[in-house]
Amino acid sequence: MSTMSLIFSLSLMFLVFMIVSGDEDTNIIVEESTFDWEAALQQIQHTKEEWEAEGIDTYIYHYKLTAFNHPCVQAPKYILVEDNEVVAVEYDAQYLRENGLNCDDIPIYMEDYGTITDYYDRAIAHLQKG
Repeated sequence: MSTMSLIFSLSLMFLVFMIVSGDEDTNIIVEESTFDWEAALQQIQHTKEEWEAEGIDTYIYHYKLTAFNHPCVQAPKYILVEDNEVVAVEYDAQYLRENGLNCDDIPIYMEDYGTITDYYDRAIAHLQKG
């Protein structure tokens, strides 16, 4: 899988994830005529297959939530995945230092984070609904 293909795929997956995770008040409008749900579904399914074919089951990724929440909730985190399970989540210490944040008393719940495959699956489920 090329780097650009992976970046495009993850960007598209992020867009779909943002639509999926929006609440009732989220006003994301995608006109049926301008968004090809089937093409997006096929692209995500294809790149998920490429991801799985790589056989990567242990990795770390950097996650940043963009929302109107407590600064510590929004702070970037490193997610450690081992054997396709999230095993650790920790704040990006450099970000905390640079922004003068102390998040020691703000808990991180591992169940709020998923594997790359989990995010692909969520995006695929949403795209299948159209």
